[in-house]
Amino acid sequence: MLNRRTLLALTPAFAASSLGAQVPRERVAPLRRTFPDPGSIHWAWTDDTRQRTLPLRLWRPEAAEPVPLVLFSHGLGGSVEAGRLWAQAWAAAGIATLNLQHPGSDTTVAREGGMALRRAANLEQLLARGAGRPR
Repeated sequence: MLNRRTLLALTPAFAASSLGAQVPRERVAPLRRTFPDPGSIHWAWTDDTRQRTLPLRLWRPEAAEPVPLVLFSHGLGGSVEAGRLWAQAWAAAGIATLNLQHPGSDTTVAREGGMALRRAANLEQLLARGAGRPR
């Protein structure tokens, strides 16, 4: 564990070691502080087998050529709107993002209360959903 005296003694060494590692300014892309909305499409896909609807949102950059795609999955209790700022930033950087919402572990879990949350977080549910067998 470093104490304050050791940390202060090492500070000049850390500062000196970082001087040679700087990238020339002309090679660094400018940082965008605001992210324009390059465009998003919101729709829902119906899974007839499981009789449920999955909300989707595609954030796309303004590009004519094919671009990489990130699949964004919200955490427990999230929605298709989760990760909006990340999706906008990726789109501004030329990367498309598909945000998907998971019925059963989305915002309905929070509305339904404790039992729904325990059911969604259950190991049996994880294994069943991973094998494609809804319960």
